Amino acid sequence: MIDQEKIHKQCLSKNPEEHIKALHKLRDNFSSLVDKQQAWNDLYNLARDDSNKRYVRRDAIFAISSAYSEMSNKERAWNDLIELANDEDDYVRHYAASALSSSLPNTSNKEQSWNDLIGLTNDVDGHVRRALVSTLRLSFSYVPNKEKAWNDLIGLTNDVDGYVRKAVASTLSFSFFYMFRIKRRHGTI
Repeated sequence: MIDQEKIHKQCLSKNPEEHIKALHKLRDNFSSLVDKQQAWNDLYNLARDDSNKRYVRRDAIFAISSAYSEMSNKERAWNDLIELANDEDDYVRHYAASALSSSLPNTSNKEQSWNDLIGLTNDVDGHVRRALVSTLRLSFSYVPNKEKAWNDLIGLTNDVDGYVRKAVASTLSFSFFYMFRIKRRHGTI
């Protein structure tokens, strides 16, 4: 049996090596932990702690992404990921943006979740915006209002970064299938 209290204490330690040990235990045993909210909070705090090395923060975000589907309060979990996607550190924002892609299918309000993602596309860092476009690509099929989502994607074609525009073009190409089916169903093509 995993001693969750011991893991929690490792997360609170001043020793960064203890954080790494705790992270691995949380990641590898999340499903079997009794208090998933405490485990989530520990992972979230490891991801937010700017005294941790970047790879620890990144790995905590990956663990959060994997654990998302097991959380009972998905709205709170989503908001935690959105908060990480607004972190001061562009490295953290990049990985949080990527982590959001596996979470949107499990959100209760997919339209609001899509809007949250679109709001993040104003990030100053092109790498973060590219990660968000990839997340939008993977999320498009889950969004109820595909016409609005399509128009949101069209708006992103004006990005100043050519790599972001290229990612948007790829996303539009991927999403075209869904739009074609909608237009055909409504007899508009």
